[in-house]
Amino acid sequence: MRALRIVPLLFASACSLAPPPSLPEPVAEMPGDFAVRLATGEYEPLEWWLAFRDPVLGAVVDSVLSSNFDLAEAVARVQQARARARMARAAFFPSVGISGSVQDLDIPTDAGIGAQIQALGLGGEAGDTIAGFVLPERLEVTTYSVSADLAYELDFWGRARNDARAAAAEYLASESDFQSARIGILAETITTYFDIVSLRRQTALARETVDVLLEREALASTRYDRGLIDSYTLYQVRQDLRNTQAGLPQLETQLTSAEGRLAVLLGGYRADLEEILPSGMSPGSWVTRITWTRCARS
Repeated sequence: MRALRIVPLLFASACSLAPPPSLPEPVAEMPGDFAVRLATGEYEPLEWWLAFRDPVLGAVVDSVLSSNFDLAEAVARVQQARARARMARAAFFPSVGISGSVQDLDIPTDAGIGAQIQALGLGGEAGDTIAGFVLPERLEVTTYSVSADLAYELDFWGRARNDARAAAAEYLASESDFQSARIGILAETITTYFDIVSLRRQTALARETVDVLLEREALASTRYDRGLIDSYTLYQVRQDLRNTQAGLPQLETQLTSAEGRLAVLLGGYRADLEEILPSGMSPGSWVTRITWTRCARS
C-alpha cells in the first residue's frame, strides 16, 4: 500500500506546471512593426545628436560609446545571456564525447613477459630465438585507444524547452537593459556637454564683466575723489563688482562638476578632457542659430 501511494506522488512531481509565457498588452497604440521587432529583438539606433551639427559633440559621443564602463558592463551581460541561451539550447541535441589515450611500454627482455618465458625454460634472454623471432635487449610496445560516447535525453516533461525559453527571455531582457543604458548615457552625455559649453561661456563672460567693473570702480573712485559723483553711485558700482566676483566661484564650481561628470562618462580623468574638448569650444551651428535668434528678438 505504501508503494501505491508513493508512485502517484512521484508521477505528479515530474509534470511541468509552468504557465505558458504571455506578453503584456500595450497601453497605447504602437507602430505596426513594433511587435515584429519585439519578437526578433531588432533595434535600429538613430544618431539623433547629429542634428546639432557639432563635430566636437560627435567626437565626445563616439568616445563615450567606446569607453564607458557602464556600457561595457551591459555588453558583457548581453554576451553572458547569449552564451547561457546557447547552452540551454544545447540540451535539444545529443551529446557526443570522444576520448583517446596512448600508452608506451618499454621494459627489458628479462622482466615481465621475458621473465615468464625464462621460467618456462623456453629461453627469454636477449639474442634467443623463439618461433623464429629474435628477442631484443628491450621490449618497446605502444598502444593506442580511442573511445566515443553518444547520449541523448528525451525532453518528455518539457524541462529543456522551459530552460531554453527562460534563457532566451533573459537574453532579450539583457539586450533591452543595454539599449536603455545606452539611451540614458547618451542623454546624460549630451546634456553634460552643453552644460560645459554654457558654463565655460558664462565663466568667460563673468571674468570679462569683472575686468570691466574693475575699470568702472577705478573711474568711479577718481570721479568721487574729485567730487563729480556722490557716494551712493560709488557704492553701487562696488556692489555690482562684488556680486559679480562672488558669482564667479559658483560658476567655476559648476563647470568643474560638469567636467568631472563627463570624465566619468568617458571612463577617464578630468585632465584627459582637453584632448577631446578644446579650450575655445563653442556650440554647433544649431545652438548658435538659436542664440542669435533670441538676441534678435530681445
